[in-house]
Formats: sequence, structure tokens, C-alpha cells
Amino acid sequence: MPRRSETLPRPGEGGADPASLRDRLIGLGERSMRKSYYPELQERLTELERFRTLLDRVAEAIILAEAGQERIVDANQAACDFLGVSRAGLIGRSVARVLGGSLGAAVADRLAEGGPPSGVLEGLLAVPGGPVTPVEVQVSVEIFGGVPYAVILARDVTEQRAIASARALMNERLELQVALRTRELEEANRRLQELDSLKSGFLSAVSHDLRTPLTSILGFAKLVDREFGRAFEPLGRDDPALSRRARRIRENLAVIQAEGERLTRLINDVLDLSRIESGRMPWREARVAPRELARQAVRAIRGRFAQKRGLALRVELDPGLAELIVDPDRILQVLINLLDNALKFTERGVVTMGAGLNQAGEAVLCVSDTGPGIPAAEQASIFESFHQLAGDTLDGRPKGSGLGLAICSQIVAHYGGRLWVESEPGRGSRFSFSLPAELVVRKEEN
Repeated sequence: MPRRSETLPRPGEGGADPASLRDRLIGLGERSMRKSYYPELQERLTELERFRTLLDRVAEAIILAEAGQERIVDANQAACDFLGVSRAGLIGRSVARVLGGSLGAAVADRLAEGGPPSGVLEGLLAVPGGPVTPVEVQVSVEIFGGVPYAVILARDVTEQRAIASARALMNERLELQVALRTRELEEANRRLQELDSLKSGFLSAVSHDLRTPLTSILGFAKLVDREFGRAFEPLGRDDPALSRRARRIRENLAVIQAEGERLTRLINDVLDLSRIESGRMPWREARVAPRELARQAVRAIRGRFAQKRGLALRVELDPGLAELIVDPDRILQVLINLLDNALKFTERGVVTMGAGLNQAGEAVLCVSDTGPGIPAAEQASIFESFHQLAGDTLDGRPKGSGLGLAICSQIVAHYGGRLWVESEPGRGSRFSFSLPAELVVRKEEN
């Protein structure tokens, strides 16, 4: 349907007074606006209302001010509540006057610097009739329609300050407790060092004092046994009663010698452990072949092996292991101790001493036996000082000092190695110790 155009009479023409003509023009403007601009304006107004609602729901106070004049042009509801002033009471006022004090002056200085401010300002906000509140203020400059505006965001940090203060107080108390405990531990450590020094001195003195008379006892016991066997025992060959008494005397002398030797070993073990723990043990490193160490260890223990007819001793050495840079006496002490334990707990079968290299290039020396094995519950504690296996006292085997494995562990640890045991009850034991690769001299290096 064609649109109908409305022709307006010209002023002065018949029937058209000025008032009527104005009303008709206004009506045309309203109809035109409703047809073209009004929907878009309505949509923009709705968006502004939504944006205003969102701003008023934000917990932080937001203030918009002219960047140059520092006059407030808008604020959200949180800012009004925070400052105790209505929006109308804020608009047009100076930012410095509203925030007040040093905080307001700091914000004003930021705005006067020009350019985009950075960082966070901290201060106290004093609201008339209200409490003094610690706040953090962040200032940024935004451009709207070519005009710079300052966006000021402020938040109450009372709770954060309280948490930080409580945390600082807790840390201070903790530091005091740590310092106190540290002093207590240092004092306890100092006292333990003094006691350890006293213990080492006492053991050294007592051991030396015991060794001198013990050496005399052993010497005289051997001398008496030799003289008795040569001069008096032949006299009782024709008298059975006298012969029995002579045999008992020689057996008693043998017990004196055996126990004296055992006590000598115990004294030596105590002295060695004391010297190692106190750092006074002399270490004399030299290049030594494992084969030579094995030969000396076998020679030292061969006599006792010969007393057990059902027990064999085997030596297996890796030919690729040429030499070790160690104290020969100390490593020999470890090997003899491990062989002695194997002999002590193995009645028949075989004891094997071996040496070789593992994949890491470390030297590994071991002594294995076919004895009764070690219960899993005791395997971790057998390297402790004075530890005795139950078998030492329950099955009649000779008791040791309980220091041998502890000394072995200390010697191996001195070289940065490790001593361990693998054992199952009824299937024997295998004691092994490793020495770092830097102590190993291979054949190609000779």
C-alpha cells in the first residue's frame, strides 16, 4: 500500500496558525524518533543499567574522576558505603578531599605525575564518624571519548592485615622456639662430645692398663704349660691318678690361654672402635692386590678351619680386579673378621671368599657360608656395637665381643663404601662390602 505523505501548509496560508504548526512538527519528530533512534537508545540505556548494577555489586570501592581536575564524576555503591557518602555527595568533590590525609595526597600526587600510574598505595582511611580503616588503593588512567579519567579502586585490607600480623607473630614464636631448641641441641651435642671424649679416653686408658698385665698372664700361662709338659707330666706316666691330674692342669692352662686371647681380642676391638669413632685411627693407604689380601686372610684363619674336618674354604677372585688403594691392614681386618664369623657359625659345608667388580665399577668383596643363616629381624641390628646373635648363647658356640661387625662397618664407611648381609634361615649367609670405583686400579692402568 503506498505511503501517504502529509503536506504541511506554509506559514501564512489559510487555516495554519503558528501554534498548530508547532504541534504538528513536534508530533512528526516524536514519530520519527520512535521509528529510527528510540530502539537503539533504549538498548543502550538497558546496557548501562546492567553495567551499573554489576558495578554496585562489586565489593571493592570504585571511583571515576577526571584525571586533570581530580574531581569525582561517578562511584559505585561500594564506594558510597565505604566512604559513608551518597553518590550525589561524592560527584564533583576532590579525590584528595574525599580520601583525606596522606592517602588522599598520595593518590593526588599519582594523578598529577601524568602518564599511567603503577603500583599499589597503602594507607589509612578515616571516615567521619567511623573507624580508621587500612586500605589498599590502585590507580589507573583510562581514556573515554578522548578524555582521560582516573579509575580508583580501593579495598579494605583489615582482615588481610590481621592474618598477616597473626602469621608474623606465629613465625616469630616459631623462630624463638627453633632458636631455643637449637641452643638446647647445641648444648646437648657439646655435652655428648665431652662424654664421648671422656669415654674414648677412659677406654683407651683402661684397655692399655689391661693389656699389660694380660700380656704377662698369657706369657706365664704358656711358659707354665711348656715347663709343666716338659718337666712334670712325664713323672705321672706310670701313675694313672697323677696322669689325670696332670691332664686337667694342662687343660686348665689351655683355658687360661684361650680366654686370655679372647680378652686380648676384645681389648683390641674396643681400642679400634674407639680410635675410629674419635678420628684417631691411623690410615696408611697403599696399592695392594686383592689376591695378596686373600692369601693373608686365609693364612690367618687356616689353622681354625683345619679343626673342622667337614668345612672347606674356597677363594674366588675376578682377574680384572688388579689392585685397590686402601689401608691393607684395615681391609685385611674386615676380611678376617667376616671369615671368623663364617667359621664360627658354620659346622660343615663351604665358606667362600670372593672379590670382583660390579656394574658401577666398584670393588665388591664378600664372604659366604653354608651356616644356619640369620633371621630377618636381626639382620639390621647385627652391625651395631655389642650386638650378640641369639646363637652365640643358645647353642654353645663361643661368644664374641659383639664389636667385630661394627668395626668392619666403620672401616668400610671410612672409604665411602657399604657393608650389608644377605641371608635366609637354613640357607647360609653372604656378607659383602663395596669400595668406590675411585679406589680400584684396573689391569690396564698398571
